[in-house]
Amino acid sequence: KIKFYPNPVSNLLSIVSEKPIGKVSIVNTLGIVVLTKEGSSSNQETVSMGGLTPGVYILIISSENSVPEKALIIKK
Repeated sequence: KIKFYPNPVSNLLSIVSEKPIGKVSIVNTLGIVVLTKEGSSSNQETVSMGGLTPGVYILIISSENSVPEKALIIKK
């Protein structure tokens, strides 16, 4: 299970997972990857979204040996 906050986000997005986080990707509504961050193999990660324009994005979180999890986030 993965939790992320705040949503909507203005600058920093915090992610907490039951499994170590391998990679975090942010994809826009056109399907273009606009941000990628390699995880530190810990259960917590912080992603800076300050450089992204306001809108709706898809958060893709990959963990070792598991299907990537997806969620909608809103950048304000």
